[in-house]
This record gives sequence, C-alpha cells and structure tokens, in this order.
Amino acid sequence: MLALMSQAARAWVWTGLADARPVSGPAIEEKDLIGKVVLVYFFTAAVNDEQLLARTQELYATRDEKRFVVVGSCEDPRGVAELARKHKLAYPIYKDFRVVTALAKPPGTLYFVDEYGRMQYQIGEAASMRRLEKALSAAILRCGQPPSLTEGADFAHYGTLKDQLAFGKDLTQVEASLLKVAASARNPSASAESKSRAAEAQRILDAMGRGMEKMLANVRVLMDIDIKKAYLFLDLYLKSFPRDKEKYEKLYAELKDKAARAK
Repeated sequence: MLALMSQAARAWVWTGLADARPVSGPAIEEKDLIGKVVLVYFFTAAVNDEQLLARTQELYATRDEKRFVVVGSCEDPRGVAELARKHKLAYPIYKDFRVVTALAKPPGTLYFVDEYGRMQYQIGEAASMRRLEKALSAAILRCGQPPSLTEGADFAHYGTLKDQLAFGKDLTQVEASLLKVAASARNPSASAESKSRAAEAQRILDAMGRGMEKMLANVRVLMDIDIKKAYLFLDLYLKSFPRDKEKYEKLYAELKDKAARAK
C-alpha cells in the first residue's frame, strides 16, 4: 500500500502549454487534457499529409468532449496558422506540444495518449489511419471504465464465466475454482480434455492477473488527477478480490476520506 502511495505523482506532463498562446485554435490548459484520450498531430507548414489533416478535423468535430481531445503541435509556427485556415482546422495548435513520456516524433506524425498518459499508437502516413482509429476508438470507449479481466483469454470451455468476470463482483469462488482446474494439469493421468480445460483456466487466471495489475496502476495515477475515481476503482477492486482488503486497508480509508471531502 505504501509503495502504491509513494508512486502517486503523475508519471506524465504535457509540455508546450504553460504561458503559451496557441498558434491556431482555442487556448487550452493541461487540466483540459488530464483524464482524457489525447490525439496529437505533429506538422509543419511545408510537409503535411492532407488526408491526415482532414481526418483529424473530422475527429475533432465529432468528438466526445468528456473523453477525447485533439491537439496539434509544430516545431516551427511559421505558416501553420495559414495552413490551419486553409484546411479549416478548429482544434488548438501549440508550438512544441507533447507529452514528456513520449519519444519525440517527426512532423507529419500522429499518435494518441490514453487517459493515464500512456502512449498507445503512432503512425506516419494516412495509409495507417484505419489501424490507429481502431485503437483510438477502443481507448475512448474504455476511457473512465475499469480495465478488462478477460482480455487475451479464450472461453471455449468456460463461456458462462465471461460475463461474470468484471470488477465489482466478488470473484473469490470463481478464482478458487479456476486455480483448482489449472492445477489439475499437473496430474500425470489427466486426459487431453482435462489438460485443455486446465490450460484455458490458466489463461483466464493470467488475464485476471493482468486486469488486476492495470486496475491498481490506474488507481495510482487517478490519485493525482481524480481522487473520487481512484476511490471508486479501489472499491471495485476490493469487492472483486476481498482477500486484498487488509493489504490496502489504510489506502482505502485514506481515499474514502479524501473522496468524501472532494468537491
């Protein structure tokens, strides 16, 4: 718990906004970006992909403002405002705007960062836009939601479990049953069918483990940007895995108190 608390400081910061006026478009602040999916387009006045520019504006125009933001970034602002007018780009464009945890990107590149400041996908040409948009749509859909406990698992034998594996439900018995099935693979006389079930149970357990790790990592980030959601996520986690209540007892009490006092 204390280790989680000690890492509470946000792991990313947007640069290029402080004391700066946009080259084009409306002014924004970092608080307008935190907790949202942010699509960033790097460009210059000289070399740009017109298809990408048009699509970024379409995405901006049809965005869910509570979950998604589009921002442009340029190394040299000369001619950029004119380019924005030519292509009717309404989103904000700043000089040297970027997230500090992301690697520097060349002009003409598009990438997005999820609500926790993690860079998810990056492309350099319009031909790759379909792949980016698929990943982008998934990130926007997940924005504000607890992570999945089933991602990467298959449910050939345990299809009925798929809808049960969600944060907020007590998964004590489900986890115990899966552990028992997974352990059965160690029996030398186990049938091929039993081994298949055991392998599937282990993959589900692995998916649950990844989801648990993501949930706690998200709580850590949310402690710095949205204390109420941090408390909600930890509460959902502990409802699903009550065996960890003692481990996170002090953190839970602290988040509950802060969430109650938050405006």
